[in-house]
Amino acid sequence: MSWFYRGRFSRAPHVTTALPFVSALFLALVWALSHPYEGLIHDAILYAGQALRHLRPDVFGADFFFGNTSQDDYTVFGRGYAFVAGRLGLAFAGASLFALAQIGWLAVSLAWIRTSAPHLALAGVACLLALRYPYAVDGRLEVAESFTTARLLAEPIALFGLLCALRGRHVAAIGAIAVAFVVHPLVALPAVAVAVAVRLSRNFSWRTIVAVACSVIALCGIVAAVLPERVDDAWLQLIEMRSGFAVPSGWTLDGVARWAAVILMLLISASFVSDGFARMLRAVALVAAAGVALSVLAQLLRSAPLMQLQAWRAMWLATWFAPLAVLSAVVSIPAKERALRLRMLAIVPAFALAQFSWLPGLGLVVFLYSVVLGSVVFLRPDLARQGRSGPALAACVAFAGLASIAGGRELAAFASVAGAGDPPDRLLLTLAIRHYGWLAAAGLAWLACRGATATARTRLVTLCILLAGLSVAVVDARPPVARNAQLLGVAAIEAWRRIVPEAAQVFWSDRQRYVWFGLGRASYVSSVQGAGVVFDRATALEAYRRRSVIEPLSLRDGAFTHAPVPWTVAEPRHGVDDLARACSADRRLDFVVLDADLPASIGEPYVEPFSGRAYRLYACANYR
Repeated sequence: MSWFYRGRFSRAPHVTTALPFVSALFLALVWALSHPYEGLIHDAILYAGQALRHLRPDVFGADFFFGNTSQDDYTVFGRGYAFVAGRLGLAFAGASLFALAQIGWLAVSLAWIRTSAPHLALAGVACLLALRYPYAVDGRLEVAESFTTARLLAEPIALFGLLCALRGRHVAAIGAIAVAFVVHPLVALPAVAVAVAVRLSRNFSWRTIVAVACSVIALCGIVAAVLPERVDDAWLQLIEMRSGFAVPSGWTLDGVARWAAVILMLLISASFVSDGFARMLRAVALVAAAGVALSVLAQLLRSAPLMQLQAWRAMWLATWFAPLAVLSAVVSIPAKERALRLRMLAIVPAFALAQFSWLPGLGLVVFLYSVVLGSVVFLRPDLARQGRSGPALAACVAFAGLASIAGGRELAAFASVAGAGDPPDRLLLTLAIRHYGWLAAAGLAWLACRGATATARTRLVTLCILLAGLSVAVVDARPPVARNAQLLGVAAIEAWRRIVPEAAQVFWSDRQRYVWFGLGRASYVSSVQGAGVVFDRATALEAYRRRSVIEPLSLRDGAFTHAPVPWTVAEPRHGVDDLARACSADRRLDFVVLDADLPASIGEPYVEPFSGRAYRLYACANYR
């Protein structure tokens, strides 16, 4: 990072901030605070399960999630994860891979910022590092996640490849993108398309490149129409129920509006930045739009291969580049054109605060603002550079107030759920940092760097000391569920491991993750395993069938959907008849773990320390 230490982020072209080393330390702390480790939650459960599959194929090969086609068949990440886990243990392996990915993310983010916006203020850099970048229509998938997945490692590698392509280092670009491809193909494919588009833009007009993109989409449609694999109504219905964000029929208007706003942000910013970066932004916008169009075509044709390609995931690049592009444009606009600068700058907080996807309308507001600004910039550039800046600031403040109220309601609702007795999937402090950390980081940097250089240096050093202490306290943000997911050493669980045969399939109610990580046995069914519905019809149908088997035992696990099931809704008490009905419905269900005191339980109960629930093990052979 010598390039970074030699440089100086500036508040203005003629005013420098504190010492570069202190600035680097501050930004590293901002990143650490904004990207805490949340452990085995979300898709981290699936990738850890893939590592276990490669470590113990004799045990986890019987798990229905791995029995057919799954994500693990398209990446080497599971094998690499297993290699590290076999030497360090699963928990330490996950944390180590997460730390490695975060270091890569910080380095490549600073490299891109330094390349595209070399005069950006320290506050702007801190804002970019702390922003959330959700790119699925419902915000479920996010760039630079806070848990260990193949995406987390592939994304910075792909961005490094694009940076090499921008700088003309083609061999390094090809190598980096190839590495990203074997780690996560769906993440790397958009980077491949962007690199090709950037290369073509040096010799052809953008009209020609757009025509080529349309021809490629048409060719994909022709090939897909010939291939026999189709998504029938039953399969599509299950995909819509479990992973609606993966197919156009499950997309929301608000989510699509945020996508459109992001693409407009890229195109508008390309009018002001340097020529090389402008080509990159236009290529990213084109690939994102083409990916969305290809996904729509895939559903119209009901083509299984095209739907499994999930070309809409190209939005991850567009989402990450958009705020960087806007701030790069802001510093490129002459200082005398203050009104245009403020109009551009207003998009960034609008983008950040629109990520509260559960509140309809925020994405539409950002889209409409982008349309108006784009219309003025492209049609009447003279008007864009004139006039008062007050309306832009007023619109920005009004939007920020609306979204902040929405975010406050979300945090308040989460706090009430967290106090209901069940361990939540996310910590309240982590949620607050992820939503508002960008604003706090930018504000602190701006306050620290005001005034004389010596004073700013002292403030920034003091701030680094305070942030260092805070980062130690919050960098491990694993919620109770994630901390307790690996139950090695717990007496009750160890006793159960000796009772339950390795070939058995176990169901643990209440969406717990203890079957894979605690008992070390194949999971009969869980909401997490439903993630495979897009990649295999047999997996989708089997997951839904098993869901119906365990529905009498758990309403939460029986819900074949990603829609949030409130933790505050009390589960009905399980009875002997419910257990007998579930066990009789499928003889492949061998053991059940319930928080109910029924006859013929096996061994001592396990008391979950965070909720105080007592879970007991039951053999289905005793209830059939």
